[in-house]
Amino acid sequence: MSDLLKIWESACSKLRDVINNDDVFSNYIEVNRPISIDDNKIILEVDSAFLRDWLEKSNYKSMIADAITVVSGSRRDVEWVVANAKTSEPAGDQTQPSQLPVNPAQSHQKPPPRDPNCIGMLNPDFTFDEFVVGSSNSFTHSAAQAVVSSPGTAYNPLFIYGDTGLGKTHLMQAVGHELLKQKKKVAYITTEELLNEYSNAILNKKTLEFRNKYRKVDLLMIDDIQFFAGKQGLQEEFFHTFNALHQYHKQIIMTSDRPASEVSGLEKRLVSRFNEGLSVEMESPNFEMRLAILRYKLAHQSVSIPEEAEHFIAENVKSNVRDLEGAMKRVIAYRNLNNNSPLGIDELRLILRDLIEEDQSENLTADAIRKAVCDFFKVEIDDLNRDTRIQTIVTPRQTAMFLCRVLLKDSSLPSIGKVFNRTHANIYSACTKMNKLYKTDEATRRNVESILSSLGRTAEDLRNA
Repeated sequence: MSDLLKIWESACSKLRDVINNDDVFSNYIEVNRPISIDDNKIILEVDSAFLRDWLEKSNYKSMIADAITVVSGSRRDVEWVVANAKTSEPAGDQTQPSQLPVNPAQSHQKPPPRDPNCIGMLNPDFTFDEFVVGSSNSFTHSAAQAVVSSPGTAYNPLFIYGDTGLGKTHLMQAVGHELLKQKKKVAYITTEELLNEYSNAILNKKTLEFRNKYRKVDLLMIDDIQFFAGKQGLQEEFFHTFNALHQYHKQIIMTSDRPASEVSGLEKRLVSRFNEGLSVEMESPNFEMRLAILRYKLAHQSVSIPEEAEHFIAENVKSNVRDLEGAMKRVIAYRNLNNNSPLGIDELRLILRDLIEEDQSENLTADAIRKAVCDFFKVEIDDLNRDTRIQTIVTPRQTAMFLCRVLLKDSSLPSIGKVFNRTHANIYSACTKMNKLYKTDEATRRNVESILSSLGRTAEDLRNA
């Protein structure tokens, strides 16, 4: 028997014990065939494109990866290929994804009925009750609750921005759930879905139906508004939809990975409309907040792990809440697959290796950036916080602000403002100016890239920021 087959059969043995449902195991796990394995991934073969697509999106993907980790001692991704992919299958022989269980616990449950007042899909877990409030999100949480109390009048529109995985969509949809309880009509859609729907409406000459669909709701929620950039036709359509809703005091909530004013390619009139309401930033949670979120999620699932493990995860998985929850699920699955055996730091480092390594690679600090800038311009670090307009101080200060904004993981405007004793507006103005100079002024570009080199970074790090 090959090593690949041994690994897969051992993993299946672990999975059978965890899933504890013979039908699910036989139909959706055992049917996978191992094709190849290397240091980074294992490739499994299935008979249906539908099954492949469903497995990619299901909770079983992480369970299979965890089982492979346990039996092989090395973490690997899981990928699927379809047998005889070029051979078409009769439609009646394919199992639709909607007929497949999402996870073992749901394999015999029917999905909750759709609310007729809801356009789009709301995550049933994205409620206020399931949202953990802390210093990094309390203001945004309060703003969202104020919208529930006075939709269309308090903070309209509400514009929530911040890095991925911090809970922007969760809070937005929590408002949606509450307004549905009030028998309001709500709509949730991502910008990508909105663009596709708008394009199809034009193609099929159904633009009037498209407009009526989103202009006759009490709450319109749009995710990832930054992808409006450069989409002139969609921006024109949404401008009029925004006005129609706002005129009749209908609530609008949007999310973005940056403030509206920083979205390149977004029309000024839209930026102006978005800024008429309230823009709030979701910041990365600190250690105490991450620990509280982790413990809440564990308690909600009636699962306990050693306190040492809780602290290790909270201290090392810092990027966002989504990664924190992913780390928790891995740890739980690992314990289940190992019959609840003791969980030490070495095991945690193994199963969370990719999350920890990614986080530890981001070891740059604001102090390191400030020192590198001051060394280059030959000024004192304390000069950066001085209230002076002397150009020999202003240029280093603005350069340091710009590099903090584009290089640091916690690069929110308020957090940088605290470092330099400046306001949110000061930081934004300086970063906007330096970004423009970096792209247009040769001397500025050379200065910035020299400082990057001293920090062990390259211009590519700016482009990827």
